[in-house]
Amino acid sequence: MKIGAYGGIKFIVKQKNLLSFYNLSMDSGASWEEHQRIKKKNHLEFIGPDLRTLSLTVYADVRYGVRPMHVLSQLESIRSKGKAYYFTLGGKKLGSCLWVVTSYKSTFTDHWKDGTPIKATFDLQLKEYPHQAKKKKKKPKKTKKNPTTKKISKSKVNHSPKKVSYTAYVIQSGDTLFGLAKRFYGKGSSYMKIYNANRKKAKGYHVLTNPNVLSIGWKIKIPK
Repeated sequence: MKIGAYGGIKFIVKQKNLLSFYNLSMDSGASWEEHQRIKKKNHLEFIGPDLRTLSLTVYADVRYGVRPMHVLSQLESIRSKGKAYYFTLGGKKLGSCLWVVTSYKSTFTDHWKDGTPIKATFDLQLKEYPHQAKKKKKKPKKTKKNPTTKKISKSKVNHSPKKVSYTAYVIQSGDTLFGLAKRFYGKGSSYMKIYNANRKKAKGYHVLTNPNVLSIGWKIKIPK
């Protein structure tokens, strides 16, 4: 009976064949960024999920029809080539992403007289590999030149830069760039837009040097 697989390694439980594992565990986490707020508790912004890690110990015994050196050869091939595979358990994928071997430790516990390993354990460390296939860029369609089209003189083209409009705003108690971005743009993650617009000197406006530090009374620009 096949209970799982990783790469070319098949975990099976039969009367004459046994290759199994134990101590299977999966660690998951997430990243958060902390933003300071005046006279209030700091605000946490979700950045994204961290890569998950998978740990397990594979048990191989030649007396159960599995040669430890064969398992070692398979693991070494996966590690040295840097290939990623799905980890299946009970006929289903463990997670939606591929997994890569980041490290493994081999322990040989028993040998024949000639030194051939009889029993061995392999402590594996795998990491999630959220690979996405690259999309092919579409080639632009060639357009036929119209001989009747008049060439526009460079002198007639208006190269003057577009004026960027701002909203003047005075910092109030409890304000943060994250909160202002959420108020004016609908999403707090756009706070760097406000910060970048106030990094240079401008008459009547305060220069920001840290996106997490604001003081009551500062006048800043909110780009539209």
